[in-house]
Amino acid sequence: VKNALKVFSIYRVGDIGLILAMWMCHHLFHENITFYQLQNEILVNSHLENHSIIGIFVALMILITAAAKSAQLPFSSWLPRAMEGPTPSSAIFYGSLSVHLGIFLLLRTHELWEHQTSARVIIALVGLFTSIVSTGIARVQSSVKSQIAYASISQIGLIFIEVALGFHNIALIHFAGNAFLRTYQLLVSPS
Repeated sequence: VKNALKVFSIYRVGDIGLILAMWMCHHLFHENITFYQLQNEILVNSHLENHSIIGIFVALMILITAAAKSAQLPFSSWLPRAMEGPTPSSAIFYGSLSVHLGIFLLLRTHELWEHQTSARVIIALVGLFTSIVSTGIARVQSSVKSQIAYASISQIGLIFIEVALGFHNIALIHFAGNAFLRTYQLLVSPS
């Protein structure tokens, strides 16, 4: 129950970040913006060049949401706890599927933050620090589920770096490969 409450509360932090990002996007564009409109680079850049502070705020809120959903620092403690449940299906859902939501969000909204160097650096640093810390933690875990959880967190940190550097196709391949590998590892791990 305690672990479920932790996961629920961290997901709500991510939801608040997403709601604030949507609210500021509405304030920035003076309308509801769609992903199709985000692909119009001229429209996005014309709004962001006059309101760079709002653009940085939106990028940070998207990063907070992505970090919370993908178990990146400082939100990385929820994933191993969520995977402690007795069923393999819950571990597969959290450890190999749910944690990729943050990457998907970054890829879908990259037009909002791709020309903001500070946002890209922060995304890369979050991924780098998370990857370094979780790699060390994964090596000393005694349970298979915890090892897989921290290994997944580490790989997602690397994907954050790939997304921040603009390697979107590599990030998608890494995304799919990590999801399949973690699902396979959870299905074949001993009980």
